[in-house]
Amino acid sequence: MELSAESREFIENLRVYLFATGKSEKEIEEIVRELADHLYEAEKRGKSVQNVIGMSPKAYMEEIAREMRFDYKEWTKYGIMIILGFFAFILMNDISELRANYSWIQMIGYPLVGALIIFAMMKLFQFMAANRFPKMKEMMLLGSFSLFSIFLFVAVIILDKRYGEVVIEIQGFYAFLLFLIAAGIFVGLALWSKSWVMIIVPVLLFFPELVMRLFITDDPVSLMVVNFISLLSILVVFIYSLKSERKA
Repeated sequence: MELSAESREFIENLRVYLFATGKSEKEIEEIVRELADHLYEAEKRGKSVQNVIGMSPKAYMEEIAREMRFDYKEWTKYGIMIILGFFAFILMNDISELRANYSWIQMIGYPLVGALIIFAMMKLFQFMAANRFPKMKEMMLLGSFSLFSIFLFVAVIILDKRYGEVVIEIQGFYAFLLFLIAAGIFVGLALWSKSWVMIIVPVLLFFPELVMRLFITDDPVSLMVVNFISLLSILVVFIYSLKSERKA
């Protein structure tokens, strides 16, 4: 069954919109399959997406979303996975810099920032799915969201440097134990998502710097070069992953 580009885009946007509003993935796929069948039959008769849904795409998405219940069970699972991944990145980053000291500002600020970013990301995806934008504007929206996320993390770091007092200091065996826990979380997320990206990215991002600090040098310039190479490697992985998905 081959749909037109317009129908494929609408179905994909509907899928993203419903997912970002917390609906069940199983129910989303059922609705999408049923709609795809309707669109296919309509296109054979020369009708468009607008003829089938009878309203604007945004209004249709909002109406479907209102008729579906919020899947608390599934999104509790997603929330736990996101939080675990979030803290695993923080732990791995701190251990790669040979430090694992935390203040109350960090312990409260990072979870709040994480929750705010997740909420904002869901709202952004809803907005982008319900409204058609040129590719350039989509890139600008995603870029603005990335800058907003970075700003929040930088704000926590600045507040911590000015007012934070260390309340938890982790060294030696316990730091190594945290490293193993963070690594275990990444492996678990990779198995859950059925994607090696959740293992490859942390390895490329943190392992080279950790090796440099432990066995070679902690020279800032050398570490900057290593980090730059790591980021380029991650970009290559993401591009390869996207191309593989499109071929599939």
